[in-house]
Amino acid sequence: REASTRTYLQFTNTLLRIGQFYDAIETYARVDTQDVVHRHQIDETGVRLLKEAILRDEIDLVNTRVLSLFEPAQAEIAVYRAVYELCKEHPFSDTVEHIGAIRSIARLHPRSDQLLLDSITILIEHGFLVEGNPEVLIQLSDGIEIDTIRESAIAYIIRNLTTIGVEKRSRDFLQRGIGLASNIQGQRTRSEALFAVIEAASLLAVRQSDLDLLRRMRSWSTSLLEKEYATSAIGKIVQGMIRYALTEKTPYALDEAGRLLDLIDDPALRQQLMERVIEAYVRVGCLRLEESASTYQSPDFADEARPFQQALALIREHTKPSQVSLRIAGAIDIVLQYAERSSAANFFVPLTLFSLEIDNPLERDAMISRIATGLREIVELLDSTDPYEVLAYLLMRLDQAETSTLIMDLACQLNDQIKDPYTKLSGMATLADLFMRQNRRERADQLIDGILVRLDRLPYRFQRVLILADIATLIVGADEARAYECLERAITVLPEVEPDRASFVRVQLVLSIVSLYAVNHNPENVPRAMAIVEGIENPEDYIEALIAVSNMVRDDTGSCRNILRLVSRSIEAIPNPYERGTALLNVIPIAELCGEHSYVDVFLAEVDRAMKRINIPFIVAVLKRALVQRLIAIAQRRDAEQFTARAIEVARGIEDEDVRYETLQRLNQDPQQTVADSTHAGVIDAKRKIRSGEFSKNLIAAIDRSLHVVPDRALQAKYYTELFVAAKEAGQENLAEKLLRSAINAAEIIRPLSRRVYVLGDMALKVFAAGDEIRSSDIMDMAGEAATNIREFRQRDQIFDELSMVIKVMQELRV
Repeated sequence: REASTRTYLQFTNTLLRIGQFYDAIETYARVDTQDVVHRHQIDETGVRLLKEAILRDEIDLVNTRVLSLFEPAQAEIAVYRAVYELCKEHPFSDTVEHIGAIRSIARLHPRSDQLLLDSITILIEHGFLVEGNPEVLIQLSDGIEIDTIRESAIAYIIRNLTTIGVEKRSRDFLQRGIGLASNIQGQRTRSEALFAVIEAASLLAVRQSDLDLLRRMRSWSTSLLEKEYATSAIGKIVQGMIRYALTEKTPYALDEAGRLLDLIDDPALRQQLMERVIEAYVRVGCLRLEESASTYQSPDFADEARPFQQALALIREHTKPSQVSLRIAGAIDIVLQYAERSSAANFFVPLTLFSLEIDNPLERDAMISRIATGLREIVELLDSTDPYEVLAYLLMRLDQAETSTLIMDLACQLNDQIKDPYTKLSGMATLADLFMRQNRRERADQLIDGILVRLDRLPYRFQRVLILADIATLIVGADEARAYECLERAITVLPEVEPDRASFVRVQLVLSIVSLYAVNHNPENVPRAMAIVEGIENPEDYIEALIAVSNMVRDDTGSCRNILRLVSRSIEAIPNPYERGTALLNVIPIAELCGEHSYVDVFLAEVDRAMKRINIPFIVAVLKRALVQRLIAIAQRRDAEQFTARAIEVARGIEDEDVRYETLQRLNQDPQQTVADSTHAGVIDAKRKIRSGEFSKNLIAAIDRSLHVVPDRALQAKYYTELFVAAKEAGQENLAEKLLRSAINAAEIIRPLSRRVYVLGDMALKVFAAGDEIRSSDIMDMAGEAATNIREFRQRDQIFDELSMVIKVMQELRV
């Protein structure tokens, strides 16, 4: 029996191989299908017969001659395997040509619907939709009797079809998907299928930069759905447009998305999507700002501001009044996220735009303060803690301030919120100047009229003079008569100015007169200015004013010589050698322009004497660097090589190595440093390696060892500070801190105290110049403490004068 079964099975397989299907059927009918020993071979041959029957459309034959021989469970497995393997292993053409046979044999399976669904799945997984017609799979799904399963199969076909469309960047697949959706009667399943198409369309629209595809999705999909599901489809299209807008950084897609929201009847869904559209406007605006920071910026800032303005308008229109401030705060949070990772100052325009729309004054003040918190440099520059002043100043400094109506209007609104009356009027004057440059004369005149009306409300006389001087300078080109009226009014108030401000105010008034002279060359301005100068008591202010007046008398030899004589006499009264040296350097160009070469020689000699009275090397280096610039300017004007040679000699005599190196490089001279000894050579080599990133722990350890044996603590501190500067420039913060700590440790034990103060002052300036203001301040505190401990009062006063020079230089370096 077992032998006969094996023989019949062999004959059957042989007949199948040679194409004798019907003889194979008859032979197989003689097999004992209950033979346990050959059960596997029996099943395998039965499946082969079923697959061949599908290809010959002989389902009824195999049902009566083969399946009838099997037990129910055995027949169930055979049918499933035959269909599944045919779909998986045979060419797609076999499936296409015998869809009817596949459906017929599938009906013989007790779970025929699941079998057909699995067949569709395996065909799709093996790429049928890429090569074949999806209608074939629809025909296959027609054999599924349960509607929900059949429609789920069609939805599955559509989802995979659209995925392929995205991968191949072909909208034909998406259009086929839309067409296939008409085969689904259930609205829920149809909508899910269409949602997949819409999702794919949004991805494809982004990849192809084609918003029209999403527009067509609306007409295609909504025509196939009832109103309830069509609303959801529109929601999906809106989400696709949001994705497109964020990827392409275009607000126009959001404009269209906003219009589509009017078609959604569900208030909750419409509000939810509106909030997403608003957020997308803000993010698109930020992305465009990031991009424009390195490319093109519109002169009026209109393109950059539009997404933020649209977001603000939608917040106002679609948010409850009690929630508006909260929504605006959310928008500001988004902008701040982008601003923190960008160096573009333009982000402060939308931040201001949103903040000023907060109705509650306390909430608005808090938000403006939060935004201004990160602007420490401007706060220090203005010496103001008013966040409105800080932001107004920043906006007025933007490149587009002179051409953008929006930026100017925002700056005006910020300026209106400034609490200090003088600062507010001063800001109005600056804004009026910018409006004039924009040819918005009417707006500028309104501001000037407002300033003049409020002028008498200022608490101090000096403030009125300064404002009037600003206005005179501002309007002289447009309205000369009114400018001189403001000037005369300022001069009238001048005698009543507070004594501690008198000198400063007179200088500013002289500068205003010089500005007026530059416009109309009115000869009366010279005696007018000189009369004001005569009332200046502070020598530094007196010299500054005379230097300004010299610009009006440059062609008058007698007047120019007289001013130089007055300046020379005033400089002698300046006790501080740094301020004296600075004043002399400032007046040298005037003497040179007036042709008074004898004065130039005298002033140069006086600069040398002033520098010899300064004990802090870095301050001397600053003066020598400025002196080199003056000497080069003289050399170029006179075409005299001796001044160039003198400039080089001065540059080589700069004690601070970094300043000397930089100055010589600018003179196109070899900055090669003179090596004092092996320790100095090691420091120079270490600085080079730190800057180039070649340093190692062993190198730093070797430098430490060599510097610790240097007996002169001041020299030790000097070398460590130079290494600190190198590490700071290289961005090696941890190394820089270690080196600075070593420098401080060396300086802390220097005796006498006077020398310690000079060393600490020099260190403080170098650290400040390297960009570390906090550590520089700490070192200055140490210097002040050491100076306080000096008992001899004359020496103590002299040392405090030197520290005041350090502070003066720091202020100039900051500016």
